[in-house]
Amino acid sequence: MSWALVAVALVTVQAGQRPDQALVPDDRLVIETALLHFYTEKGIKSKFIPGVSRVVMLHRWSPEKTGFLMEEQIDSELRPRKLPRELIRSLMARNQGKQEFDAIVRDWKPMKFNPRIEVGEYGSLMGRRRGPEALERRSLGVFDCYAPGYSRDKSTAVLRAGFSPSAHGAMATYLLKRKGSGWRVLWCKFSYFA
Repeated sequence: MSWALVAVALVTVQAGQRPDQALVPDDRLVIETALLHFYTEKGIKSKFIPGVSRVVMLHRWSPEKTGFLMEEQIDSELRPRKLPRELIRSLMARNQGKQEFDAIVRDWKPMKFNPRIEVGEYGSLMGRRRGPEALERRSLGVFDCYAPGYSRDKSTAVLRAGFSPSAHGAMATYLLKRKGSGWRVLWCKFSYFA
């Protein structure tokens, strides 16, 4: 292994992270696939903001807490569907911080996404200050994405994300399958909280 490869590997693991929590190239692809799926699905689009929208917004920072990654929470939102336990455990392991309910906060800004996905510090479901209304009006929605979870063989992925605008908050769950060097959405579910 050359010194350049060792340096790159060290840069991807943030302080306090285990190596299995480091971001990988598939993370960008999974997030991009899910958000572009949201962008292109007319049925999904019409449920939220009427009219033509130009972008899907991705909040620059991942959520700070892991309560939405707990098995009981996910099961209650997805009934009657079930996610494989392996995916839920991977999702939690990749995002778990040092304290019980703390998540590793990740910065999505350095990743290069499709131009229809705009990364920035906008309004957020997870308790952050609301962004400028004008920005939200020109978007389909704002997503707060956790790092995806993967099956052991890396053929299946799950993505959980907070979604706004929503009066009382919402969570999106995407199940994806590897297709060649990319990913395709098998199904998605948006859960709204009252």
